Amino acid sequence: MSEARSESRPGRWNGTERRNQLAAITLQVIAEHGVRGATVRRIAEAAGVSSPALYNHFSGRTELLEAACDILLERVLNWVDSSTNPNMLERLREIAGELHDSKITGDEGWLIVPLFELSAAARAEGLTERMSKNQLTVLQRFVDIVEEGKRQGTIRPDADSEAIGWNLMGLRWTKDFALLEGLGQFITRGTAGRILDGIIGSIAVRPEPAAAAAPGGQ
Repeated sequence: MSEARSESRPGRWNGTERRNQLAAITLQVIAEHGVRGATVRRIAEAAGVSSPALYNHFSGRTELLEAACDILLERVLNWVDSSTNPNMLERLREIAGELHDSKITGDEGWLIVPLFELSAAARAEGLTERMSKNQLTVLQRFVDIVEEGKRQGTIRPDADSEAIGWNLMGLRWTKDFALLEGLGQFITRGTAGRILDGIIGSIAVRPEPAAAAAPGGQ
């Protein structure tokens, strides 16, 4: 799926590109008008097409919203996969710390607002299964990183991989919600960073203490 913000380009769109374009426009409409306000008519107007034309690509509004959920999933996975640090412990620190703050918090209208709008409306719109499936996909990415860290010896072998994944996802949600509530100081004053340090510190492999020297230099 395309990550670009521009919704137009020269040439003709193929079917997949057009679906992705319409799903991205749906996210923009959700960010501006909420899920309830994301009507087929409003989405079509934003896309510059007629309402009937949307049905050439989607069976209806629910399928459009599901496609929008999947666009969000891709953006979140792009964030998780953006670190290439070979040290898995430090990769987790980067993802949940500086990379979240640069890739997610600066993209409030493009990701955070529609994500929370869709989450809040999931039950009423029949999106619960899709949203939960997508969140578990993100969770598994974190679990996989923790497991790899265990194999490379940077993360404690007894660390609960799933619990660590949920903790890091929970920190991300808390950061995002704080931004929506105008509580950016949760990040800027270092509170989020200290919480992250606690999570990372709890699973880090500690170096073995150096053996004490024998009396008399023996």
